[in-house]
This record gives sequence, structure tokens and C-alpha cells, in this order.
Amino acid sequence: RISDPDFKDYLFDVEKFTVNISCIYGRLFLNEEFLNSERTDNRNPNRPVQYKVGMAQEDKSGFRPGIVYTIWDGDQELRGLTFVDYDSQGAQFRGTKYIKYGNGCQFEPQCSDGATLMSRDTDFGFFATRWYGTVYPLEGSTIGPDGTAHSCGICPDVVGNRFISIQGTFADINKALELVTYLPDPHFNTRFGTKEFITFSVNDGGALGNDRASSPSLSQTRIIEVVVDSVNDRPLVGRRVELQRPIKYWNGGKRADKMVDDYAVLAIDKTLDPACMLYPPAGLDYQMNCNTSVREFIDVDEDTLFFITPQVMWIADVDAHEAEEMPVLRRYCCDEAGEDACVCGRVCRCGSSICKCAPPEVCEGGAGELLISIKVQNGLLSLNPPPGRNAFPVEQLTFLRNLTAKALDRG
Repeated sequence: RISDPDFKDYLFDVEKFTVNISCIYGRLFLNEEFLNSERTDNRNPNRPVQYKVGMAQEDKSGFRPGIVYTIWDGDQELRGLTFVDYDSQGAQFRGTKYIKYGNGCQFEPQCSDGATLMSRDTDFGFFATRWYGTVYPLEGSTIGPDGTAHSCGICPDVVGNRFISIQGTFADINKALELVTYLPDPHFNTRFGTKEFITFSVNDGGALGNDRASSPSLSQTRIIEVVVDSVNDRPLVGRRVELQRPIKYWNGGKRADKMVDDYAVLAIDKTLDPACMLYPPAGLDYQMNCNTSVREFIDVDEDTLFFITPQVMWIADVDAHEAEEMPVLRRYCCDEAGEDACVCGRVCRCGSSICKCAPPEVCEGGAGELLISIKVQNGLLSLNPPPGRNAFPVEQLTFLRNLTAKALDRG
């Protein structure tokens, strides 16, 4: 909420304020219930006309109250509350009826498959990379564990903004800010060395009632650090397949979107089994419809070797990737040390004495490591590369021998 000591001045209630809100690794949403409410035309105070559009508007008419979204330059992302696009004939369309709202998706758990929180989206799909950045689910894609979604997440890529600039009266601005919602990017948290901030800035436009002409514009900025806690996501056993996906620039059509080849992790299921079993293994139909890029089962002929490639089985874990991205000097919690915590590899002092907290196992290395068990009933397994491939780095794997009847993952 914003406040101003001049709010009792004459005509203050019709002066326009400008508020900018931005974040770095997420999307922002305003009070959509208010923005979707009806607004009144003040040109005829005796017989006001109710407009069948929301308080949010694309024009800057002085007669109608409401919130106006400002586009400052060509680098501003044009989606969500500032959605702009072009049709097939090259005509630009934007404005009130084209605004994209979250419609409550911003309040739902997303991209979470942990032990304490489950979201209703898919775990599979495309993931963020250094080449192409963050991945959001496409508008209209199916969600759910058995869906064909582009990636995890409930809110599609077309809603939410990293930067929002709004203009309106003192009262309307505060109504729009009553429910500012921050939705972090998929699988993002601030526990592996990256900080997140939400920046608020407000400019009163020289609002001083009837003396605006001689009043300078005054502004104030507040930066709020956001702590996005991490959750333990389950590792995925699927197939890594190279597919095409769109890269969108959200610049109103000035730069055409493009399709790129990227790797997606897809689920393993048995949907192709009945059809593929009808084709001869050496036939053309089998090669076309059941090759390694599309089949979702392991098919091996008698007395032959079968190489399990990433298209057949792939293990993914976003937490393991985060562990590799962590700074070298990790911190760990210690009640005695308070908010300062302790740092791996350094003596942790509590006042004049050494803290009694024992360093956790994460300080001993092994960041990003997974415990994997593989077994077959009628055959033998080996970790030899297929012909033409180099052997895996042995020093990066530790082979465990189970000397008891107890499973490795249970101690």
C-alpha cells in the first residue's frame, strides 16, 4: 500500500500516481478481482454509464477512473497485463479485452513433487537450461500427471509480468496493490546462491491538490528481498528425447518467435506395447513407429546385447542440479549460531567459544549424488558404453555392494 501526506488536499483524489513493480526470477500479479470489476464514466455524474470492461484500461482518458498500464520502451515484455501481439495480417491488437489474467493459477502449488507438497501439474517436460533460460507451460496445454504438458507449472507462459508499470488515482492504485502476488519461476529457490528482490517505486506526479503546476514530482523506492525456500523434489525416471519447442520473446511481434531443438524428459509408459508387438522387428513399420526415439519400452532380441540409451531411460533430478550450482562454501543451520549459521570447512564460533553443532554430511562432499539401484530377473547388467562411445568417468561413480538382505535405500 502507498500513502501520501497530501491526501487531504483539494482535488487530490483525481491526481494520477505512477507505480512500478519488478522482480528478477518470477512473475507478478495484481488484484485481479478489482481489475476485472466495472468502471464508471464520470462525464455524466447524474446518469453514470457502467462500462462492461474492467478497471484496467489501455487508454489514458481523463474521464474514466481506473488503472492504465504504461509501456515505456521496446524492451519491455508485452504479455500478461501488457499483452500485445499481431494477427496473421500484421495488424497489432492490444488493450483491455486482450489482457491476460492468471485467474487464480498464481495461488496454486506448482512444480512440486516433494514429500509434503504435491501440485496437480506434470513432473515431465522441458526444463530450464543455460542456453534457452526458463521454461513455462504453454497456454492451453494439458496439465496433470497423465497430461501432455509442455513443462511443469499451472500458470501458462502468457500470464504474469516481471515488470509492471501502472498509473491511476491514489485510491485505485491501492486497490490494485491489495493482492500483489509473486510466483517464482519453476524450480527456482534462493538457497543455492542466487538472490531475489521485488522492487517497488512510486511517483506522485506532483500531486498537491490545486497547486500542481508549481509542485515537483516526488518519488520513493523500496527493495524487498524475497527468500524462496527449497523443497525436495523426487527424481524422475523417464526418457530424454530431443524435441522442438518455441522460444517466445514477448515483444509484440517485433521479433518473430522461433522453434529450437531441446531435450525433454518424458514419462515411461506402456502405450506403444500392443501396437509394436504386431510389427516384425526387422520390418519398416517397426523402424518407423517403434524406433528408439518414440518407443517407451526396452525391446531386445534373444541372445543379443541391448544398450540402454537416454531415449530409453534417463534419470533427472532438479535438486541434484541445484547442488552442483551451489557456492563452494555452503552454509548449514546451527541454533547456537543464530541467523549467521555456519559455513562448511570453517570453524563455527558462537561468541568466544566454538559451536557444538556437528557439520552435516553435505559438508563432506557428494553434492548432487543419487543412490540408484538397477536389477533384472533374467539377464546380466553391465555399464559398458555402446560401440563408438567413450567409457564413463569411473571416478564419478561409487559402486556399492549389499552384504545384507536389507535394501540399500533403507540403510
